[in-house]
Amino acid sequence: MERDKIYEDLTTLIVKMLYEEAYPQEKYLVTADYINGKEDRAWKHYKRDSYFHAKVDTCIANIMVITKR
Repeated sequence: MERDKIYEDLTTLIVKMLYEEAYPQEKYLVTADYINGKEDRAWKHYKRDSYFHAKVDTCIANIMVITKR
């Protein structure tokens, strides 16, 4: 489903920004829950302009990073 792909892409971007840069050698598993009150507008912004515009209307909550050692 297209929405699942967008969620996955957003999660990847967030993890890259917040986690990979801090711990580049770690292997990890990521889960995320998405909360969005203005879904249609936000995803149109995401598709057209990038994640950074979409996050104005989109709250991504409860990101969990599980390290594998």
